[in-house]
Amino acid sequence: MIAETIAEDRCNNAVTSGRASKMLAWTRLLLAVLSIAGGVPTAVSSEPAGRFPQSHITVAEWQTFLAEVKAKPGARDVSRPERPDILAIAVEPELTFYHFTKSGPAHPAVVVEQVIQRDGAIYIQQFGYYAGAEDAFAQWFGKFQERADAIREGLKARTQSPSP
Repeated sequence: MIAETIAEDRCNNAVTSGRASKMLAWTRLLLAVLSIAGGVPTAVSSEPAGRFPQSHITVAEWQTFLAEVKAKPGARDVSRPERPDILAIAVEPELTFYHFTKSGPAHPAVVVEQVIQRDGAIYIQQFGYYAGAEDAFAQWFGKFQERADAIREGLKARTQSPSP
């Protein structure tokens, strides 16, 4: 697939193999979800619905949200063994990934990545909630934004390259 090739090309140029393998694994998972959904996220709303009105939540709200996500139809654990501190859940009907902390400085927190369609284009909408330290959460959330930026730049570079 084109996007998988783009991810592999981008990963070949990445600074560290760890960063590259994480980006490639995430991209492959996203592609699998898109292919299961028929390649076009028509079932996804044009804007994601946030669960809470603010990003700072209580521990009880975080626990309730985790239970709700686990109970969603189509929810499956897509956690990676190399990240034992993160519980990753894909909800394919929503084209959404939930990344819950199990431990670490940002715990308890969650980052939500949802594929949305707007004006004929596909985007990854990211938002999150934290019940722990705001600074630690901001740093953790920034890593998701960096990964999305790297994928976006790889796609942009690929689409701007002349075809052979």
